[in-house]
Amino acid sequence: MSLESKLDDAGNGSGLEKKLSFGAALKKFTWWDWTKIIAVNAAGAALGGGLFGYGAINVLATTTSFIAANYLINRKKGFKKKSLQTEFVLGGTYTPIIYKLFEYVNILTPNPLAWMAGYALSLYPFTAITHGMKYLIDKYTPSSFVKGIFKGEPIKDIRHMAKDAVTDSVKASAMAALFLTLPVAAAHYLLPDQWLIASLFPIRTTYRYILERQAQKKEAYKSPSLSYGSMMPQAA
Repeated sequence: MSLESKLDDAGNGSGLEKKLSFGAALKKFTWWDWTKIIAVNAAGAALGGGLFGYGAINVLATTTSFIAANYLINRKKGFKKKSLQTEFVLGGTYTPIIYKLFEYVNILTPNPLAWMAGYALSLYPFTAITHGMKYLIDKYTPSSFVKGIFKGEPIKDIRHMAKDAVTDSVKASAMAALFLTLPVAAAHYLLPDQWLIASLFPIRTTYRYILERQAQKKEAYKSPSLSYGSMMPQAA
């Protein structure tokens, strides 16, 4: 196994990667890491409302909410570079998807009950896609992804994501629909549409924190020898 693969495994919860303070983990980011993060978030902004407009605000709010949830959950236990990298990249990929989701659901705006029903139902495919993205971001670097293609990894990835789609994504989307529909609907009807994604910062941060705490407690119960800080949280 290559050093890169070992580091990837560490980031995915093997516990081999040393936990650091928040600032120290950020200092381990290389110029290439920041280049990838900036590129992904710029693309997310362009597709999520406009690179020099609300898209930039949307990406900033989304990525910051992910980092904030990660910080709250790990501030006493320490941080891993890979975990923080995942949050930075996930924010840029998540934003255009939620932006497009609201475009479709907002067709139902004249009828509040229909809008809430549409939003709640849309959370299932949205959650499955988000879980799949986080799995791939956690697992691969650009170079390891190319290598994985020749090793048959995409088949394993498809099986993993298909299993998630009928298990964890179902439960997570049902929970999201239960807890998020009313507050998100309130934000939608009370605020201008262009501010909706950004305005969800406190709701998204809180919900992500709750989900991550539950996921880590579940994993700790299954594997008592592992500390909470050694496990990657599941995406909301």
